[in-house]
Amino acid sequence: MLERFRNLPIWALAVVMFVVLVVVRGGIDLVDPPRHTDWPAQLIGDAVYAVLLTALLSVRVSIARRRAGGTSALSAMRRSLNTGQVPDDADPSTWTPMLERWERQQRRSAWLAPVLCAVLALVSVWLLTQFADPIGIALVVLWVALGIWSVVQTRRVLPRIRRMLDTLRARGSAWTYPADAPTGGTAPAQPQAGAPSPH
Repeated sequence: MLERFRNLPIWALAVVMFVVLVVVRGGIDLVDPPRHTDWPAQLIGDAVYAVLLTALLSVRVSIARRRAGGTSALSAMRRSLNTGQVPDDADPSTWTPMLERWERQQRRSAWLAPVLCAVLALVSVWLLTQFADPIGIALVVLWVALGIWSVVQTRRVLPRIRRMLDTLRARGSAWTYPADAPTGGTAPAQPQAGAPSPH
């Protein structure tokens, strides 16, 4: 299910994200209604928030897909990240830069995500003591859970990325696309021995 969602065309992905954001934002307003709020203005604000965040996320997804060489290539990288194994048809020229970028993100998240979640949890506790808002308890639990999850996730994923990078760097310039591997439109064509140069 998650794989299908990730492989959606960017316009369909944007529609799904917009609907989810509107529902989540509207659900928060229903559970914890703002005091003295003009509901039409609140709904417009929720829609603007959803549009802006959807646009931001869509741009990020588009950039990631382009850097990876397409939607299918990015999906292949994510699947390989679950096992830490690099497939034989992985092109180092596209896989290595993307994995290096993910490695930098994971190293940064290793300290930034727990700190950020801790700060947000403390702010939620303070708000809870000041306003006795029931949603504050849920926010505290959410930030603590996200902080713990980020630490566990980083410790699982970072060694896999480094192992995959070691494999790709070991292949280096000697890598050629396997003749018996299925082509997905992302691997470069390898010239045949003795074939005349196109230039």
